[in-house]
Amino acid sequence: MEYFKHPSNSLSTSFMFELIQEHGGNGYLVYFGLIEIITKAVEIGSKKKITFDLRYLKRNFHLSIRKIISILTFCSDKVPFKLTENDTHIEIDCSVIEEFVCVGDLRVTVEYKRWRNLVLERDQFTCTVCGSKKNIVCHHIKKASTHPYLIYSVDNGLILCQKCHVNTHKKGK
Repeated sequence: MEYFKHPSNSLSTSFMFELIQEHGGNGYLVYFGLIEIITKAVEIGSKKKITFDLRYLKRNFHLSIRKIISILTFCSDKVPFKLTENDTHIEIDCSVIEEFVCVGDLRVTVEYKRWRNLVLERDQFTCTVCGSKKNIVCHHIKKASTHPYLIYSVDNGLILCQKCHVNTHKKGK
């Protein structure tokens, strides 16, 4: 089974609430179905553009092309797309996939807050590099974008002060 990252509380985000309120379960189906299809087709964050035949999406989602376009138009802030000249295909820039796979801000989820508190307590609210107790942040050792299954693993977190956090990212860790 393949996995793509998304918060487990996506149903409680305002975006998903509005999508379901406007389009019902079909909105949820198209949003996550398209993400699933894209993540199987290309590497997340690649600079590639992918083109879908709307008839293919119609067959997979069992919805009319008009309904699919209506849902995508509603989602266009999260899933930027472009219709081809003859309106038979859509084109999606896959460099934005990372941004729209994760619905809402991960830091507001209950799971994230629990993970953060456990890491803060374990590291005694102290930067694990320099020992500072000022301007501390929780850092994922292995990036959430490349290791989504480790997002809430306490072993994948550590406390850094803002300065050490910036330095860690500059070094590419």
